Order: sequence, then C-alpha cells, then structure tokens
Amino acid sequence: MYLAIFLKRISDRRGSTVVEAALVFPLVVLIIAGVIGLSLQILDETKTDALRHREEAREALDPCIISTENIMRGVWTTNE
Repeated sequence: MYLAIFLKRISDRRGSTVVEAALVFPLVVLIIAGVIGLSLQILDETKTDALRHREEAREALDPCIISTENIMRGVWTTNE
C-alpha cells in the first residue's frame, strides 16, 4: 500500500513541476541579481575612471592655451 502511494507521488507530473520550479526560480533570481550587481559595479568603476581621466587631462593641458570654450568653437591655438 505504501509503495503504491510512493510510486504515485513520484510519477505525478504536477509534483515534479513544483519541485523543478522550486529549484529553478531561485537560481534565476540569483543570476539576475548578480548581473544587476555586476552592472552597477562596472558603472561605478567607469565613472571613477572617467573622473580620473578628466583630471589627468586637465593637468596635462595648459589652461591658457586650450580652454573648453575654444575647443567647443573649434579654435586651436599653439605656442609656436
């Protein structure tokens, strides 16, 4: 009698679907959360690098020769 009930529960499609969903859905949620977290980390590192590169470029350029206004207007001056 117990064997028949056990075999019936094992062969039931609905039960296996519930078990599969219980395993798959948390994995999907964890993968999505990981991708979002990684994307935010990459975005933060990119912003930090952009700010560092901007500061390095400002230090490398002479502010008297090249200004933002001249660059936007297409005016290039050199010390020759």
